Amino acid sequence: MTASAAFSTYEHCDDADPPNCTTCDSGHMWVTRENTGHCHKTGNGSASCTFTVNAGVMPQGDHEFKLHVKDCDGLSVDEFYTLQIDNTPSLTVGNVAASDGWIDPS
Repeated sequence: MTASAAFSTYEHCDDADPPNCTTCDSGHMWVTRENTGHCHKTGNGSASCTFTVNAGVMPQGDHEFKLHVKDCDGLSVDEFYTLQIDNTPSLTVGNVAASDGWIDPS
C-alpha cells in the first residue's frame, strides 16, 4: 500500500507585538491498523510511505487502515481505507457431456 500527504505552505504568526511569524510547510503522517503502526514519515511540502500488507495471513473480512496527517501548525485530518480480504476459492465448471446411463453419486 502507498499513502501520501501534501502540506500547504502558509505563514503562521503568534500574538506577540510585533508578531513572530514562521512559514509552515511541513508535517508528518502515519498509517495504523488495529493499533499497529505500519509507517510514519515526515516531510516538507509532502510525505509518503509504502508498506506491504500480507493478505495471505490476514483473516477474511474487512480491515480498516487509518491515515493520520498533522501539519507543523497542529492542523490534522484522518482518512480511512478498508481492505477487504476474501480468500474463498473459486470454482468453474466447464461443458458437461450428456450421459447414457445412471451415475452413482457415492
